[in-house]
Amino acid sequence: MSSHSNKTLIEEFKLLDLDNLSDRSRSEYLYILLQFQSFQKQRNKVLKDSNTLDLAAFLNEQKKSCTGSTRRRKFYALKKFYYFLKRKKLIDPEELEYFEKKAPKATKGDEAHRALTEEEIKQCQSMISHPLFRFIFFLGIEFGLRRNEYTRIKLEDLDLQRKRLRIHGKGDKVRFIPIAKRHLPRFEQFLKQRKLDEVKHVFLLYSKTGKTTNKTIDRYFQEMRKMSGVEFVSHDLRVTFATRYYKAGMDILVISKKLGHAKIQTTMTYVKPTEKEINDRFLAIVEEMPI
Repeated sequence: MSSHSNKTLIEEFKLLDLDNLSDRSRSEYLYILLQFQSFQKQRNKVLKDSNTLDLAAFLNEQKKSCTGSTRRRKFYALKKFYYFLKRKKLIDPEELEYFEKKAPKATKGDEAHRALTEEEIKQCQSMISHPLFRFIFFLGIEFGLRRNEYTRIKLEDLDLQRKRLRIHGKGDKVRFIPIAKRHLPRFEQFLKQRKLDEVKHVFLLYSKTGKTTNKTIDRYFQEMRKMSGVEFVSHDLRVTFATRYYKAGMDILVISKKLGHAKIQTTMTYVKPTEKEINDRFLAIVEEMPI
C-alpha cells in the first residue's frame, strides 16, 4: 500500500467515523492513528495490513511513556479504526475479539502517576541543560500544567506586571496562577532566550518548526529523561506540584483550584495524604482554637 493510499484511508476514516466528534476529540483520534502509522512504518507494515498483534505491540511500546489511562484512550481510538477496517473488509472479523478482552486498565493513584522525590528534582535541575527543556520542567513542577496546556500558552497570557499566568485548561476553562517573586527571574530569563532564538509566533513555547504540539511536548520529555536519567512523564510533574505544595502546608482546595480540577476528589488522588498527616494537620489547628 502506498503512502498516498494510507493518506486516503485516514481521510475516509476521518469523514466516515469521526465526523460526529468534537474538534478536540477528532484531533486526538487522528494524532493517535498517525502515531500508530509511524509505529507500523518502522516495522515495515502498513495500516490496512494491521492486526491485533500489531496493536498489542504498539500499546506495549507505549508503556515506556504513557500511563494506563492514556494507553486505554489510545486503545479505544484504534478500536474505532479497526472496526472501520472491518467495514472496509480489510481485516478478519475474528481479530476484533481481542478488543473485548484486552483493554488496558485505567490506572489511578500510585499505579498511574507519581511525584518525583526532591533528590530526583535536583538531579533533573542539574542535568537538564537545554534552556527550553529547563523552562518546561520549571512550569511543570511550579505550575502543575497538563500536557496540552503547555502548547496553548501565548505571550499575552504571561503578565509579569500583574504577576500572573493565564492557563487555558480542559473544556476551554481559563484559570489564573499567581507568579511568586522567586519565579520572576525564571520567566525573564526565558523571554530573553526566546528572543535570542528569534521566535516569531505568539506562543510562549516553541520548536524548530514553530509552535509546540502534544507530539512536540512528548519528544521534549523524552529528551529530558535522557538528559537527567530520571524516568518521568509530563503528568508526573503535575502530581509533583500537588504533592510538594500539599506537604508544604498549602490547603488542598487551593491546590485543586490551581490544578484546574472540577472535583477535589481528583486532587486527593494526587497528594494521597496518610492518616497520620490528616490527624497532625487536624490537631495543629484544633490546639490553636480558643475553648
